[in-house]
Amino acid sequence: MTDDPIAPTRLIVIGGFLGAGKTSLLLAWCRLLLARGRRVAVLENEAGRVGLDDEFLRQEGLSVRHILGGCACCDGLGRVLEQLRAFLVADPAQVVFMEPTGLAALDQILANLPRDDHPLLVQAVVLADATRFTTLARGLPRLVAAQVVPAQAVVLSKTDLVSAAQVAEARAALAGLNPETAILEADLLRSAPATAARLEEMLKLSAPPPVDAMGAPNAGQALSLELDLPAGGLSRRQAEALVRLLVAELLGPSGWGHVKLLGRDAQGGTHLLSATGPHDLSWRGAPTDLAGRAGLAGRAGLAVVVAGPAAGQIQARLAHLLPRLEPELARALSRALPLPPGLEPAP
Repeated sequence: MTDDPIAPTRLIVIGGFLGAGKTSLLLAWCRLLLARGRRVAVLENEAGRVGLDDEFLRQEGLSVRHILGGCACCDGLGRVLEQLRAFLVADPAQVVFMEPTGLAALDQILANLPRDDHPLLVQAVVLADATRFTTLARGLPRLVAAQVVPAQAVVLSKTDLVSAAQVAEARAALAGLNPETAILEADLLRSAPATAARLEEMLKLSAPPPVDAMGAPNAGQALSLELDLPAGGLSRRQAEALVRLLVAELLGPSGWGHVKLLGRDAQGGTHLLSATGPHDLSWRGAPTDLAGRAGLAGRAGLAVVVAGPAAGQIQARLAHLLPRLEPELARALSRALPLPPGLEPAP
């Protein structure tokens, strides 16, 4: 009499460039599976050394492991695989979601997944931001191809922010990279649950992703900080103005990236403000004022990830911005920022 074969663990990898909506889709997908009685775990990778998205996921009661300060396809790959194996050992019957940083080459991750320790049913979905996908494809062609080519499905997000001609151009660029993949259009701020449900059905009919890797290089740099907000906190207007300023000055007209500001309201609730461009600013959690030291929780997180020509200049650019900020906020950032040599902190 032989032992029953081990059922494979379902691993869903959600890739895509910075700010395309990966975490919004992941959260809706987790909720869908939990409502259907499945056990769910999340492996979260952020390029900076401060975790921001994982707080929202833990609030949903999810088991979350995060890998900070490295990219899942290169310098952080060993830690990602270690944490994945820990999930497989702890509960092989659960569904595991993996969200790599937006700078990760999906093909590299898939090619290095463990294939012998425990059977895996690997499914790969990629998000593409309609507002800038064609520009990204021209500026970072190897990275974009490494994300799109292995995908079983592509979600074209933020289609509500562009014209029909731009949507058609993005769809054509995606089809040129991966003519076999299905492309869904979605406004994930409003339709993430419906998109997750459609993906569940689509993946049942889709072939597993390829495991060959083309070797796209790491394309950017990350800086993440923890800081004490001013005693009076930041109003919603001030928080949004700060993020817009950082997008304009740190990413610039020829750079690509993502700025995130995580804070808490006076009751301790967590809120995340993020943007990838001057007209693409969104809150996860209701828009609100962020509490300062006088409130229940005055500690905040700031993360900036940049690819393209502006990569490698985050620290210096942020330091030069300090004189343009309100004095208390400038001091808070100055204390948190590891300044380059020759630059003095704000008084």
